[in-house]
Amino acid sequence: MEDENSVFVPDNILEEANAATFNLLPKKSKDRYIKELEKFRSWMENRNVNVVIEEVVVAYFNGLIQKYAAPSLWSVFSMLKCTLFVFEKVDISKFKTLFAILKSNSKGYQPKKAKTFDQREVEKFLNEAPDEIYLLMKMVVVMGVMGACRCDELVNLKTTEIQDKGTILVVSITKTKNCKPRSFVVTDVEGNNFKCLTIYRKYAALHPKALGDGRFFLNYRSGKCTVQPVGINTVSKIPRLVASYLKLKDADLYTGHCFRRTSATLLANASADILTLKRHGGWRSSSIAESYVEESVTNKIEIAKKIITGDSGSSTSTNNVCLQIGAEDAAKVQVPGINQPIFNNSYVYYEWVKIFHSLFSLTRCYGNSLNG
Repeated sequence: MEDENSVFVPDNILEEANAATFNLLPKKSKDRYIKELEKFRSWMENRNVNVVIEEVVVAYFNGLIQKYAAPSLWSVFSMLKCTLFVFEKVDISKFKTLFAILKSNSKGYQPKKAKTFDQREVEKFLNEAPDEIYLLMKMVVVMGVMGACRCDELVNLKTTEIQDKGTILVVSITKTKNCKPRSFVVTDVEGNNFKCLTIYRKYAALHPKALGDGRFFLNYRSGKCTVQPVGINTVSKIPRLVASYLKLKDADLYTGHCFRRTSATLLANASADILTLKRHGGWRSSSIAESYVEESVTNKIEIAKKIITGDSGSSTSTNNVCLQIGAEDAAKVQVPGINQPIFNNSYVYYEWVKIFHSLFSLTRCYGNSLNG
C-alpha cells in the first residue's frame, strides 16, 4: 500500500527533468566534469562510503591536498560542486569546513601569470617585423591588445563582425567566456606609430573572395592567405613567437593570455579607472579585473613624486568622501559659469553629489505639480 502523502511522477517526466538538469554542465568541458565525478565515486566505493556528506568530502579533499596545487583543488571543487548538485542533489558549496580548509591551503600561494608586453615592445613589433612572415601575427596582436581578447575569441572572430568605418574599425565579440557580448574600436592616433588600420586592410585584402562570412583569421604563408582558418593552438603560440622576435627573456612565459593582460596593463598605466577596465575587458567583478593588471609603474612614479614633494593632490585627500564614476559621465557635468568640469580624475566629491541630487529632486517635484 502506497503512502497517501507520496507524489507519483511519471517516468517520462523524470527523464525530461534529468535531461534538463544534465544540461547544467558546461558543454565544452562536460566530459572532464563527469570524469572528476567518477573519480570521487570510485574513491567512495573503495572506502565503502555510500552517502555524500561534509565529512566525506573533506576527507576526499584532504587526500588531494598532498597531490595538487591550490588552483587545481579549487578547479576540482568547482567541478564536483556542479556534478554532485546535478546527479546527487548535494550542494557542497554550503560545506563551511571544506571552504575553510581550501582557503587555508591557498594562503601564500603565488600564481604564475602570463608576462605582458609594454607599449614600446608592441610598437617595435608592429613596425619592424616583416609582413611577408609576420602579417598574421601582427593582425592577432592588434586585435588581441586593442580588444583585450582571449584566444578563443580571436579564433571565433568572423569577417562580418568587423566593420571598416574609414577612420576606425568597430569590432564585435559575440562569443565570450561569460556569454556577455562586447565591442571595441581599432584606430590610428596621430603622432603614434601604431599603424593598426594599415595592417588590417593589408591582411583583409588577402582573404579569398569566396570565403564569405567565415572566420577572419586564416593561415598565412608566403605572403598569401589560405582558406584554412587558424586554430586556437596557433593563436596561443603567437605571444611566445612575438617575444622571441623581440629577443625578450623567458619567452615561454608569454602565453595565450598575454594579449588580454597586456591590454589591461596598458590601460591601467594610462590612469584608467577600474570601471573603464571592467567595461573594456567585459569583467563583472572588480577583483577579477584588478588581477589581470600588473602593478602600474606609472602610478608608482606618481606616488613616489607625491612622497618626495609632499603634494597630496585633490584626488588623494583622505578628508573627502568620493564616489567613482565613468570619465565620460564626469566630463558632461559642469559648474554654471565655469568652463572647467568640477570632476578631477573621474571623482565626484560627496558634497556635490548631495547638491545635484537635491536640485534634481526639487525639479522633479515642481514638474509633477505642474502636470497635476
